[in-house]
Amino acid sequence: MQVLHDLLKFMLRPLSNSAWDGHNIKCGDEVVRRCYFRVAGWLANYMENSVIHGIYTTRCTICESPQDRLGDLQKYPLHDTQQYQEWVDKSDTEGLYMRGVKCITNALWTLRDVILQELI
Repeated sequence: MQVLHDLLKFMLRPLSNSAWDGHNIKCGDEVVRRCYFRVAGWLANYMENSVIHGIYTTRCTICESPQDRLGDLQKYPLHDTQQYQEWVDKSDTEGLYMRGVKCITNALWTLRDVILQELI
């Protein structure tokens, strides 16, 4: 799975760089404007979202709902990707496992101004 995320990171690198630096784009009215590109959506079914988000298939792709509480319509904390990245850096596999997250460096965590729960 880490290979997939390494490939995604490579493919999304231009978007990640332009999100920080921007690009000069000539618009239809011939005016050059500074544009900043963002990933605004990701079309995938549940299984594909589980892979892309690096979570176990028995967990919610949006929140940290316990495995046995899926579908309860209660509010649970959203996935905290900054915390997950810290745990991945420290190899804290137990903390990640308790949250239903796999110990990988997720390619989407490097994108600027992207809230993963809103991509779905």
